[in-house]
Amino acid sequence: MDEEIYTEWMGLIKPIFPDQSEVRSFKRSDDLVISVNWKLDNDISRPNKRSRRIEIVVSEEALEDYREKSIKKRFTDNEKLKSFVQQQYRQFNPEPGTSRYELTPVEKWVVTLDVLSN
Repeated sequence: MDEEIYTEWMGLIKPIFPDQSEVRSFKRSDDLVISVNWKLDNDISRPNKRSRRIEIVVSEEALEDYREKSIKKRFTDNEKLKSFVQQQYRQFNPEPGTSRYELTPVEKWVVTLDVLSN
């Protein structure tokens, strides 16, 4: 069942980001993490420079609550999740702001029960 949820959410979220984005999901503790980054293609001296990585972290509580909902309520939650990610993305600066010798920073967007319930 969780794999179906992950696939559904990945399908909702992936179109928000650039076409060449790498989007993958995995479990960390009991949270779901959707990781997103992409090649920026904006620096001739760094042709493989990547965006800051985004981790969309869906809390265990939000995931458990979603599992128990009807199809109709899940549709509403899906729209809220999509809207939350779109809003975060509009404010996101993909530039890593680091030199080629440093690790690219990670930005976390946490999806709690409040995000899906409001």
